This record gives sequence, C-alpha cells and structure tokens, in this order.
Amino acid sequence: MSSNRHSDPHLDEQEISSEEGPSKSALKREMKSLQDLGHKLAELGAAKLSPIEFPESWLDQISILQKLKPSAARNRQLRHFSKLLKSEPELVEQIRDKLAEDSATRRMEIQAHHQLEQWRDRLILDGDRALTEYLDKHPRIDRQQLRQLIRKSREEQQAGATTFARRLFRFLRDHSETG
Repeated sequence: MSSNRHSDPHLDEQEISSEEGPSKSALKREMKSLQDLGHKLAELGAAKLSPIEFPESWLDQISILQKLKPSAARNRQLRHFSKLLKSEPELVEQIRDKLAEDSATRRMEIQAHHQLEQWRDRLILDGDRALTEYLDKHPRIDRQQLRQLIRKSREEQQAGATTFARRLFRFLRDHSETG
C-alpha cells in the first residue's frame, strides 16, 4: 500500500487539506497581517502603547522598529517581529481588539467634531432658527455669550477673518462636553 494520503478515495478535499494544515497562501496572508499589525504598533506613540500590556521583548522590537527608517533592515526587523507576534495569538487578538476600539473611539471623536463644526456654521449662517434649535437641545448654555459670539462671528465673516468663529467653536465644544 502506498504512503500517499491522496490514494484513499474516501477522503474528500476538505479532510485532505485539514490533514496537511493551512495552505501556503493562508500562511502568507497571516504573516502579512502580522506584519501590518507590527507596522501599526511601530507607528503608535508611547501614549497609545502604554495601555496595552506587551512582553518586554516586544517593546524592545517596537522601539527598534520606530528608530529604523524604511529600508531592507526595517523590513527584516518587521518580519522578525511578526514571528514573535505569531507565537502569541491570544495577545495578538487582544492588541487587535484594543486597536479596533481605539479606532472606533477616534471615529466617534471625529464625528462629534464635525457635528460641532456644522452647528457653528449653521448658527452663523441660519440665524435665529438655528439658534432656537440649538438652545432647545442645550438649555443650560450661556445664551448671552452664545449670541455675542454668533454676532461677532457674522460681523467678522464679512471681513474675512475667523477669530470669533474659532472662539464660537471652542465655546460649543466646551459646553457640549460639560452638558
């Protein structure tokens, strides 16, 4: 009898591939994914890395990657770091989850920033209708100061300046965080 696994007619292709392990393409995709993760980690600053608990050897590797400029040496170091990442799949998943969470938080912050910009523009351009709508949504805001900033922003807009528009934005931002 031959030692060839494929000679048994009762094995289907799925069983054959599960006996042989992941395909070469799947392994390459996994390594590419780990290299991308290593690249992202190298781009993060110390403040973003600190909440994640890394093994000391990983922190050393990230530090080295951060110091290297794009080159063949950096690519080699990145491949080496990817192999370290591959040895700890649970930790890699935790890191990916944390990065995804940070990314979602960042998207929410950007969305809130854009909404405040839209409110600022509406308050300057649309007048009392937008002001009434904003005050209905934010009843505890200092109405007098808000009206003053809107009026000065309108006057300034005609002159082509943006100082009071920026002050109005900061005022809206500060009051949206507190109330």
